[in-house]
Amino acid sequence: MPVTAQILPEISVVHVVCSGHVKAEETRKALLECYSDPAYRWGMPEVSDMTQAVSVDTGFEETMDFIKEFQVLHADNNSVLRLLIVAPAEQVADMVKMFSGIVAALEYHMTADVVAGYPEVLALLDFAPGDLAYFPAFCRNESHLL
Repeated sequence: MPVTAQILPEISVVHVVCSGHVKAEETRKALLECYSDPAYRWGMPEVSDMTQAVSVDTGFEETMDFIKEFQVLHADNNSVLRLLIVAPAEQVADMVKMFSGIVAALEYHMTADVVAGYPEVLALLDFAPGDLAYFPAFCRNESHLL
C-alpha cells in the first residue's frame, strides 16, 4: 500500500508515509484507520512524508472533498491540526501548493508547513534531536544536520 499512517507514541505524532503513485482515497483510508486507534489523541501533530512519492493522483474536487471531510472531523473533536509535509521532491510540489491553497481558502483550523527534511520537522515541533530515533530509519538520513 503506497500510504501508511502510524502513531509514534513516544513523541505523540502521527507519521504518514506516501510512496509511489499516491491516491487521495488511500490517504483517507490510512488516516481514518489511524484515528480509530485507541492511542490516537485529537490534536496530535501529523507528519506526512512525501519523499518516496512519485506522483499524487488527485484533482481539485477530490482534494477539496478530502480536506472538507477532515476539517469536519477535527472541528467535531475541538482539534486544531498541525500538519508538516516533508516534500523535497518536485513531483509533488503542485499537489502541495493546491492542498495549501484550499486549506487557506476554507479557513481550516490548521497549520500546515512544507519542509525539506526531518531536521525542520524536529525544529518546528520543538523536539529534541534524539527524538529523530522514533521515526523510521529512512527518515534519519539527515541526522548529521542536527
